[in-house]
Amino acid sequence: MLVMGSDGLWDVMSNKNVHDLISDNLKDLNCQALARELVLGARGNLVPQEMYWEKKDGDLASGDDITAIVIKLDNVKKTLKRHQQLQ
Repeated sequence: MLVMGSDGLWDVMSNKNVHDLISDNLKDLNCQALARELVLGARGNLVPQEMYWEKKDGDLASGDDITAIVIKLDNVKKTLKRHQQLQ
């Protein structure tokens, strides 16, 4: 699994946070849905009347723009193998 993200993701989520989220949801979600969960996890929720964003664990969430891309590397391997067979 390859995860690429902007600083808005990595400023508030550690490698372990990302690993745990991916591992916990890998069987149930596709790559697009996993990326969405990463973005939502980094964004958190707006704290009413306080005007800041907070993650589920109570830490500050990202106020930056957030981008996440998740790629299953075994899919890439399969695609490359098919491509080689066609040549």
